[in-house]
Amino acid sequence: DFRAAPRRRLSAHVARRPAVVHCFYEGSDESMLLQLPQEMLAHVLNFLPVAATVQLLRVCRRCRRAALDEKLWQSHCLALWAGDDFADGAAGPARYAARRLLFSGVVASSTRLELAERELVRSSLTAMGGEWDDHLTSRTTHLLCAAAWTPKANAARATLGRCRVVTLRWLWETVRRGSRVAEARFVPHPLMGARISVSGMPTMRRQVQRHVERLGATFDEELRHRVTTHLLVASLSSCSAAKQRAAHAWRIPIVKLAWISDMVARGGVVIDPAPYVAHATRAAARVDT
Repeated sequence: DFRAAPRRRLSAHVARRPAVVHCFYEGSDESMLLQLPQEMLAHVLNFLPVAATVQLLRVCRRCRRAALDEKLWQSHCLALWAGDDFADGAAGPARYAARRLLFSGVVASSTRLELAERELVRSSLTAMGGEWDDHLTSRTTHLLCAAAWTPKANAARATLGRCRVVTLRWLWETVRRGSRVAEARFVPHPLMGARISVSGMPTMRRQVQRHVERLGATFDEELRHRVTTHLLVASLSSCSAAKQRAAHAWRIPIVKLAWISDMVARGGVVIDPAPYVAHATRAAARVDT
């Protein structure tokens, strides 16, 4: 009987078990909460945690009607995924429940995501039951890629399927559907996210461009600071001196054409570019995030 319990004990009980506390007028069996107009009652429920709102569904018909208010559940659903447009159905407890533990068991990391995008992905995934770790560890189950050629992506592939390497579309498609989709549909192209320039191969450029784009990279005639990821050459002696100097200054690795040729010959299997580097730059030692 909490009416006779010390205030400290009551406070501790409420802290352990969040609940909806009803107040009653003296001599009345009806809760003061239920005497509010429907619109005001719906506004009050906005301040309750989801667990308390779910409890109200089992109290009485009026509480259930108020707790099923669509606008109320819209705010809860948008807290999980701000991009929900409710085009495939109205907001409600079922929609919320489908996404609340959607990524349970998933431990995700990322490679080459912009900071703002990474924060959006991290907050969305953890709100839906997943875990996030900026580092690739033995617990990582999914690597979300904006670039598939990075050392981090290569390390994830070396786990022989324990860590799935997928594009961001896997995450957002899973959220949109409200159910986990197969990762096999979202495996990135081997060089997705790479931007490759060439030097010293005038007769082969069109063929090289086709191979580069087939592997998922972007082909660019120009060498661009903070944009180009690799400079492709037939040999170091055939590379223009100007591009060599720029690549060294901008820490862009100069890679032999055999790197692309070998990947095409192996059916698009990702190959670490390190053995094919024709000119050592500090880019090869850059830590990926």
